[in-house]
Amino acid sequence: MTGTAPSLQLSFVHTINEDEKRSARLELLLIQLIGATYSRILLKFVLVFCLRRFKNLVKYIFIPIMFTSSIGKKYLMALTGIVLIGFVFVHMAGNLQILMGPEKINAYAHALQSLPLPILWGSRVFLLVCVVLHAWTAIVLIRENRAARPRENDVEVTKRAGFSSLKMGLTGTILLFFIVFHLLHFTVRTVYPEYNDLMTTVGAPEGMEVHNVYSMVLAGFQHTWVSIFYVVSMFLLCGHLGHGFSSVFQSLGIRSESWRIKIDWAAKGYAWLIFLGFSIVPILVIGQKFDFISFFEPSLFSEPLAMR
Repeated sequence: MTGTAPSLQLSFVHTINEDEKRSARLELLLIQLIGATYSRILLKFVLVFCLRRFKNLVKYIFIPIMFTSSIGKKYLMALTGIVLIGFVFVHMAGNLQILMGPEKINAYAHALQSLPLPILWGSRVFLLVCVVLHAWTAIVLIRENRAARPRENDVEVTKRAGFSSLKMGLTGTILLFFIVFHLLHFTVRTVYPEYNDLMTTVGAPEGMEVHNVYSMVLAGFQHTWVSIFYVVSMFLLCGHLGHGFSSVFQSLGIRSESWRIKIDWAAKGYAWLIFLGFSIVPILVIGQKFDFISFFEPSLFSEPLAMR
């Protein structure tokens, strides 16, 4: 008895270990099966949700329908709006480098100008097309809405709609004019052709001269009327974005009633961020011009170029 007991004990322990391993394998297979089933169910749910939400977008994404139907134009306006919403943030972030001194902003501007021509002009043409399509769809939709709206509902619509919603066409027109002026002012430089002569080695690669964007921007914003026009335009852009950012989600069918308030708050926050980011530079320049503050290089505020 005493000689067989250890063998029986080892056999018993071995049986328990095998049972535990077999049970563990079964549990692992069960978990994998449940996980795979859950993943398939989740994937199906996501696909069905996306198809339901975006079925109209897929339906109207084809070019002929996009330009001929009202819903297609709304999708086109929303999609171009997304591009422009993203662009203004990137553009603002780049412009704010002027607050870090001439080396940063000059190097940044030179890097953009040194991009390969297909990329540089391809992006410019793409943005221009987005602006034109966004403006065109807005004008067409406003006309269609006015033609289809019963006259007796005008008062009711006015009560329910906010100022930004009703004035999107007006603010959009002013902003379109601002974009043209901005390009002529700082990009093409036909408003003040003398800006083309501003060159510097600050922020330039070794042995090179680059356009002095730092001095150009400070000189441009020292014209009080220019700074006022920029700040007012950015205020209008703020209102336009506050309404347009939220409307994008509605046009694409992805704004539910439960998310409406959150999206509206996010739109307002983004709009005010853009306003502050674009307005801070002209405000600082005018403040220094009239000796309220001192932030930029003082010598640039006495140059004849800036005072013309």
